[in-house]
Amino acid sequence: MCAQYTLHGMGVAGQVSSSFADAVFGSRSWRHPALHHEPRAQRRRPLPHARQNSRRSCQLSRSITTGHIQGLAQGREAGARLVRNCQLAILPGLLQTAEYARLVIPQTDPTGELDHAAAVAQRLERQLILYQEGRRFEFVIGEQVLAWSPGAGVMPAQLDRLVSVATLAAVELRILPLRRTAGPAWHSFVHFQPADPADAPYVTTELLHGGQRITDPGGVATYERAWATLWEAAAAGAEALQIVKGHWRSWP
Repeated sequence: MCAQYTLHGMGVAGQVSSSFADAVFGSRSWRHPALHHEPRAQRRRPLPHARQNSRRSCQLSRSITTGHIQGLAQGREAGARLVRNCQLAILPGLLQTAEYARLVIPQTDPTGELDHAAAVAQRLERQLILYQEGRRFEFVIGEQVLAWSPGAGVMPAQLDRLVSVATLAAVELRILPLRRTAGPAWHSFVHFQPADPADAPYVTTELLHGGQRITDPGGVATYERAWATLWEAAAAGAEALQIVKGHWRSWP
């Protein structure tokens, strides 16, 4: 039987029971269709002769789910004219090097049931959108993220990539300094402004046990105010790049 699992850092998750966002915004938690499971009482024990096919189905299901999750994230980004990404734990997937992604994806897959190689390849494919015209990506990254590595020898190349990506016309990178006054950082989130004017903006958040999509106007407005505060508190331009380069020099 396929095990239910939750994905962190990849744009989708399973059932969210109660969370800070539920309490504050009154948002409804959701279950992604790819991760749906029947109630325990409705499950049937597979026949012995069907177990081999069942194992194959599980493998296929996990592969499809991996692709669907990355496709969902890619679809969100493709449908947005403006993406505002605040990350306080790990670097945004759109900015990760292949080696950083290769090491961090297994660490953010608690059950170990993802096809990690496929997830890495699909995450890197998503990054092509950074080079498309007519889009804008704004990133606020906590300075503490620059001081953590998913593995040995990864960060020099990763931080070099941050400096390079910051030169793209569609990208603005800001760093939230460890030492600052005001601008408390609550948690990571991503704000999407759809390209279609008829579509309302929305926010996605993730915790270890699951993720949530906030569409309620009041909840979205709360995140927009939080973003404005963090954006103002973060170092920009040459100052941001100096922080990145300072950490780059500190890594062996």
